[in-house]
Amino acid sequence: MSISEALATLSGGDLPADAVRENRCLKPPIGCGKPLISEDGTARVFWNEDEAGQYEAEWRITGLCPDCQDAVEDGEAEPASMWPTIRGFVAWLDDANGRVEGELALRIMKIGEEFGEAAQAYIGMTGQNPRKGVTHTAADVADELCDVAITALTALASVVDNPEAVFAANLGRVQQRVNELEARRG
Repeated sequence: MSISEALATLSGGDLPADAVRENRCLKPPIGCGKPLISEDGTARVFWNEDEAGQYEAEWRITGLCPDCQDAVEDGEAEPASMWPTIRGFVAWLDDANGRVEGELALRIMKIGEEFGEAAQAYIGMTGQNPRKGVTHTAADVADELCDVAITALTALASVVDNPEAVFAANLGRVQQRVNELEARRG
C-alpha cells in the first residue's frame, strides 16, 4: 500500500484531488465535505482578489475549503491529530513487516525514495528536461513533499518512543538558530 493509499484509507477514501475535481471540501474527518458554493448559490466573500486567489491555491493543494483552512490556521482544527495518524502508520507497518533492524533501515531509506519523487515532480514542474517538457504541477510537488514529510515522521516514530517531543525539540533548535542569525543581521 502506498502512502497515498494509506492516507485515502485513513481519510475515508477521500483525497484532495477528488475534492478539487468535485468542487468541495475534503470529507470528514479531515474537512467538512461541503460544496464550495452552497445550494442557494452563495459562496464565501473575500476581502479582495489576492485573498480569494490565495484560498483557491491552498484549496487546490489541500482540498480544504476556506472555512476549514481558517479552522486549521486559527487552531480550531486539531492538526495534532497528525501524531495519532503517524502512530497508526507505524502500527500498520509493524503489523505487516515487524520492527526488526532491517525494517527500520528500510523505513529510513524510504525517505530517499520519496525525496526522489519530489525532485522528479519539481523537475517536471519546471520543464527542466526538454525532452519531456512540463509534466507536473505545483500541486504535484506539494503532494510529493507531503509524502516525504509523512515518511520521515513515520520513520521517526518507528525509532523513538516520543516522536512528538523529539520533533518539537528539533524544531525549537532550528528556530533558535534562525533567531540567532536574524539577530546578527539585524
